[in-house]
Amino acid sequence: MDLIYWTPAAQPPNRERVVAAGFAYALAAGGPSVTQGPGPDGAGGHLLAFGAGNPSPVGHTLTWTPVGATGYYTGVDPADPPTPSDLARPLQRDGHVVRLGDGRDWLVPVARAVDGTTPLPRAVTWDGHDWGLGDVETAYRALFAAACRLWNGLRERAATAGEETVTVTVRDEIDLAAAALAVNYRVGPTELAVLGLLTTETAGRVCLACIDWPGVQALAKKQPAAPSPPPGDGAVCPDTPPPSPNASGPTARTT
Repeated sequence: MDLIYWTPAAQPPNRERVVAAGFAYALAAGGPSVTQGPGPDGAGGHLLAFGAGNPSPVGHTLTWTPVGATGYYTGVDPADPPTPSDLARPLQRDGHVVRLGDGRDWLVPVARAVDGTTPLPRAVTWDGHDWGLGDVETAYRALFAAACRLWNGLRERAATAGEETVTVTVRDEIDLAAAALAVNYRVGPTELAVLGLLTTETAGRVCLACIDWPGVQALAKKQPAAPSPPPGDGAVCPDTPPPSPNASGPTARTT
């Protein structure tokens, strides 16, 4: 089943109020679906499904989690949690499948490809004579920048035997994993936490998928030294010759 959200009766919800509360990322087209019902304390209020699901919890025993100071709670049935297909966006970006903390496979988009470019959508430019490719679209720009930063952290670590100048913290890694998953699924930090999708291990796997680590490994099997990325097209990570991959994939992190 889909996630269920609850808000007190004093706050009758509609799409505008849900967006104002910070849940735009979780709304499907046409959502929310709303019905009246009890929340975590048994008080009357409004039950919402942000997708196409029925927000009625009949037949389900929900575990409720408060969402910050929004007045909303998120409810999930531990015996019937949402699946990747329940939370999938209609348009998903290509990438690599990663098994997360729920034991299911989730599609992680590639933000930084093996050659330093990106498969994420980019602006098309015109210089008066010819078409060109500009920057990554605004919605994906922060994800691309974070993926490049992680890549450069891994490269610095490989080149300097651990004395990297690009510091990637555990928080950076988890933020990148959350942002990557939000591209293909209606999830944010709250949903990822209540579903138990991210651990330090699964977040690392998501990050490696986001920087196309399987592509790096495949390239390394074909040739000992990978070519440098083509320069100057506006969306290539700076300073990004691929490092030498290994079987497990490195991590660049400090605590």
